[in-house]
Amino acid sequence: MAEKIILADIDFNMDEAIADAQKLKSETEALKIKLAELKSENKEGSKEWIQTSAQLKATQSELRTQENMITKVTLSQRQNVGSIEQLRTQLSAVSIAWSKEAKAQGENLERAKQLAKKKLELTEALKKEEKATGDSRRGVGEYERAISGLPGPIGMAVNSIKTMGKTLAALIANPVVLFLLLP
Repeated sequence: MAEKIILADIDFNMDEAIADAQKLKSETEALKIKLAELKSENKEGSKEWIQTSAQLKATQSELRTQENMITKVTLSQRQNVGSIEQLRTQLSAVSIAWSKEAKAQGENLERAKQLAKKKLELTEALKKEEKATGDSRRGVGEYERAISGLPGPIGMAVNSIKTMGKTLAALIANPVVLFLLLP
């Protein structure tokens, strides 16, 4: 029976993932042998050598991605439920799965949409947990939210500028004001 692991409400068929990794490992070994044969025939730099070398690199990259996903799923199962480390590992595994699924089948496929939704949920949960511990790396770039919460005179100045901008935009949208501004 296939070992299925439920990772953050997403099914991962571990047996299938391992079988894929084994297949990729076999393909890698076969390509290495073919390159060695081409080298012994002094065909380095030939069209066939270049194609085989490119296939080898692509297969090795796919193998690394597959092994990384298996590692992340395994680590996620071992860590404390709800811990920051488990959330990070789950996010990483779901991100790898989403990327692989979107690349193979397209982003509009139901499974890719499900993975994207789970990825967003994990990101939000992780932001919440990290914020509670003072880690705000995932909030980089959220300047509007940071500025709107400023206290004291700086906050009042920011709010005044926002109000002035909205008022100016409303005035410019008024045709009478536009007519008066024209020379």
